[in-house]
Amino acid sequence: ADGKRIAVGSDEGLVISDDGGARWRQPYALPFSQPYHIGFDNALPNYHVCIGLQDNNTWCGLSNGPSGIGVLNRDWWTVAPGDGMWALYDPADPNLVWSTSTNNDTGQVYLFDERTQSANEISPVARSNGGEPGLNLIHRFNWDTPIAFDGPSTVLAGGEAVFRTTDRGQHWTIISPDLTRNDRTHQTIPGGPIDEDMSGAEMSDTILDLEASGSVIWVGTDDGLVQVTRDAGGHWSNVTPHAMPQWARVSTVDMSPYDPGTAFAVGDNHMLGDDSPHLFATRNYGVTWTSIAGDLPSNVFVRTVRQDPRNENLLYAGTQRGVFASWDYGRHWQSLRLNMPATAIYDIQVQPAQNDLLVASHGRGVWVLDDIAVLQRPQSGRLALWPVRPAYRWLRFSPVNSFDGRLPSNQFAGENAAYGALITYTLSRAWQPAIDVLDAQGRVVKHLRGKSVPQKSGLNRTAWNLTEDGPIKWTGTFADNQGPADGAEVLPGTYTIRLRAAGKELAQNVQVLADPRDTLTAAQMQARYTFLRALLGDLSGTDAMLNAIDRRTSHGNRSYAVLQLRRKLTYDPRNTEDLSGPAGYRERLLDLIGRLSGNYQAPTQPQLNEAAVLENLYAQLFDEYKALKD
Repeated sequence: ADGKRIAVGSDEGLVISDDGGARWRQPYALPFSQPYHIGFDNALPNYHVCIGLQDNNTWCGLSNGPSGIGVLNRDWWTVAPGDGMWALYDPADPNLVWSTSTNNDTGQVYLFDERTQSANEISPVARSNGGEPGLNLIHRFNWDTPIAFDGPSTVLAGGEAVFRTTDRGQHWTIISPDLTRNDRTHQTIPGGPIDEDMSGAEMSDTILDLEASGSVIWVGTDDGLVQVTRDAGGHWSNVTPHAMPQWARVSTVDMSPYDPGTAFAVGDNHMLGDDSPHLFATRNYGVTWTSIAGDLPSNVFVRTVRQDPRNENLLYAGTQRGVFASWDYGRHWQSLRLNMPATAIYDIQVQPAQNDLLVASHGRGVWVLDDIAVLQRPQSGRLALWPVRPAYRWLRFSPVNSFDGRLPSNQFAGENAAYGALITYTLSRAWQPAIDVLDAQGRVVKHLRGKSVPQKSGLNRTAWNLTEDGPIKWTGTFADNQGPADGAEVLPGTYTIRLRAAGKELAQNVQVLADPRDTLTAAQMQARYTFLRALLGDLSGTDAMLNAIDRRTSHGNRSYAVLQLRRKLTYDPRNTEDLSGPAGYRERLLDLIGRLSGNYQAPTQPQLNEAAVLENLYAQLFDEYKALKD
């Protein structure tokens, strides 16, 4: 109201002043990053994602943070300088990340080695542009220079032609002619009359996208062309769709994972005032094309397209206003924004191992739709329990100072995927479902009920956190002392998810897998499970005795024997800082459980010794409890 509040938006986010510019603050809790493209690896149990950011380097980070808090800023690290664009893991060496950047000039390629933290500059051309116009240069590279792998040891980069290296950038060869329109009138110095503009972002007649598989390479250019070779660059064909606008930016030519002759091309023509979607498909190496824009909004242009690797009729389109999906090869489209902001989508990928949909939203960071199996199968709307992907046991440890899983204000935490086995099901109406988890012997190890099982009509999702049912809780104490909510973590193996609703029962199996980084043997895992399960069973019995004793005392039975047994069971702390008495049996039991519940270690001999003592003590206390008179 007083005019002193100022907000400034830039490539790196938002800064705000409340006092007319004397002091500034940045809301770090909000994601404003501008990724261009997404790369990923196949690391387990949590893969990594790499992105190039406008005006802010190239980064890699975890798809899931190592704690229950989420993906923190510290879970990301830079792998190359400058304005980052593409970033891809090397398929032959998971320690290497290839990226393109405009650091000194357009067309720079970097190779980052995680082991040494070195980002080597290995560009196809080492000559500085020096602010010269494109018509004076031997080679032209786009601000968004593409790279692609053609097998495990061959990398392609796009300028006005296609460059190839087979020795990690030490040498490059050109395998194509100029594949652009090479319109010299578009390669002069822009800007004026006050100042010229030669940042590199205005470079024209360049390759925007490369897709390769074996001898087939597809190319999209920033001046409206689609080119293809079927003999690894020996011969090239201009196969641009007739309906492609002449100067549209062909920002994506997606090669089908089912057939190298099938491809999908995007034409982005919004810079010429045309916001309509231009989206095409070919099944014959570009001889003929069909529009697959279907019923996409007529005023929302498309930036990228991707075919699903498990359902060839399922397509994803990244538009200026979010993600759309088509289940009928582009005839009809449906918004897949869900909880995403309506922002520009520059890239879409599917991480195959976890079957996650990865989205680069230019201005609001990276988004992940976890486990898209439900999208890849026809949906009838009837009661259904969808296949459950394998679930990994892994420790969630907070590497930062936090309280109860929360961070201080103005600290960013991206949402983790729900831990454990993701359970997706369809209800044709709002029934009250029940979900049970059974082990290989048919024993129910977990009951999911109430709020933990959503019940809205349509698709629902919950998660089993890979633990058994928790012990009985002692209700006569404060909340934090009532006992753990969950039981022991289950062992790796095959389990059954059973859904019951509307008088019907459905089931799906799920594989629980050990963390591949874990060094525990199967015998050590079994020892830990047996140890914790026995202790939690005794805790359950202890709390059942305490609940019964509390009922007795509330009804007036406060005999010496009752009160003496209660004191042996617990010194009844009043809060987490109450150290008013020596520990009772329950406190010793909780302490021993806590020593193993925050890790995956097998019990040590001292721990086994203490457990044996507590087991004998439990038997004595239970005998005293049975001897009590009503």
